[in-house]
Amino acid sequence: MATINFYQVNKEFGDYTAVAPFELTVETGEFLVLVGPSGCGKTTILRMLAGLESPTKGQIFLDGDDITELEPKNRDIAMVFQNYALYPHMTVYNNMAYALKLRKFNKKSIADAVNKAAAMLDLQDLLARYPRQLSGGQQQRVALGRAIVRQPKVFLMDEPLSNLDAKLRVQTRTRLIQLHKKLKATIVYVTHDQIEAMTMGTRIVLMKKGVIQQVGEPIELYQKPVNRFVAAFMGTPPMQFLNGEISRKGNNNIFQNENCRLILQGECQFIGRACIGIRPEDLELCSVEQSCSISGVITIIENIGAESIVHFNVGDGQLAMKLTGMGTVLREGEIITVRPINLVHVFDETTGNSVARLCPLCSSPDNH
Repeated sequence: MATINFYQVNKEFGDYTAVAPFELTVETGEFLVLVGPSGCGKTTILRMLAGLESPTKGQIFLDGDDITELEPKNRDIAMVFQNYALYPHMTVYNNMAYALKLRKFNKKSIADAVNKAAAMLDLQDLLARYPRQLSGGQQQRVALGRAIVRQPKVFLMDEPLSNLDAKLRVQTRTRLIQLHKKLKATIVYVTHDQIEAMTMGTRIVLMKKGVIQQVGEPIELYQKPVNRFVAAFMGTPPMQFLNGEISRKGNNNIFQNENCRLILQGECQFIGRACIGIRPEDLELCSVEQSCSISGVITIIENIGAESIVHFNVGDGQLAMKLTGMGTVLREGEIITVRPINLVHVFDETTGNSVARLCPLCSSPDNH
């Protein structure tokens, strides 16, 4: 277990800035997830921590020691790659034992470490097989086992589940969470999948174009996004947005455009052009138009078993609503009226920054 400190770390490839000045502390035993779209710099950060890339500027510290220029083999860090990187000519046992053999461990110590890791990962019956004889999920467990036997200070994982099918991805995700609890290890995990980030991370670092957008616990990024990018990235389906004007009338805030007018309660110093964001689970159908309602035309209905996702146009904008069950009688092309039942997020239309979280008049103010 170890603490990691990034101090003003920057990475440039010619004229391209892959990572802008990056400052972060990863606490001992933390499961930190770096998440963001492709090209946001998350893998570059992982590679700089592993020693596979050198920062253009800045320093990286591991337990207080400057490792910025240290060779990868001297960093006491184990990395699990997206493509597993197993040795095809070695058995599972030898793949897992290889790093310990290089470090001149005796046979008994190696066997004990491999067998212990194999038991954690349910690999005991596969130790004599070769990688070509394994499924993708089994190969991934071997790659994890190879890292575990080293007992490193830090585990680095670069999109390790991306090559697995959906069912196996969920199973392996659960296994990784359990493994972290057992090992109490410091893990830095890279993914572009916000569901992985939400379910696995003790903290999330969300990035865009080499710049940190927000750092916090998963629920914090979901409930209190600092800008429109974070709000849209976290959540499935994502938060949907409408543009309009926000004004103040008495004790209430009024958001309106050509297609809706919402009365919102709560503190908001912002007046002018604004964008509101509403999560699909925070909308419900209305039987009649109310003082806080939105009308639109249904474009798509997605039936996904226990839930239905209803997409509908509101003028030039679009919203989505999540309904329980598949028994809805709604039809594409139908006009529906909905109302927000939880927080409405308000963003500055120009900067995209969050300026308020307001409660619709028709719901309980206790929710915010």
